[in-house]
Amino acid sequence: DISKVLPATLVKTIVSRAQTSTISDQELESIINQVIDQNPKAVTDYKSGKENALMFLVGQVMRKTATAIRIDINIVKTKILEKLKV
Repeated sequence: DISKVLPATLVKTIVSRAQTSTISDQELESIINQVIDQNPKAVTDYKSGKENALMFLVGQVMRKTATAIRIDINIVKTKILEKLKV
């Protein structure tokens, strides 16, 4: 309700949601490894040509990261692809 929200409060809320935290490459690698290990069917499905399985794995990685951390999905996707090609 716009009559109950002060402009300063609105600005603070917008700024706090726009801020992102970072995650180290090692933490991200660890989470990706966990997701791959916990979802062998999705890995098999991807390797057999099902592209949706890759997005499932990306979603699982995003779910495991803290909600305050925003990660570029393209980075996650690239790192998963690197792991699956090995």
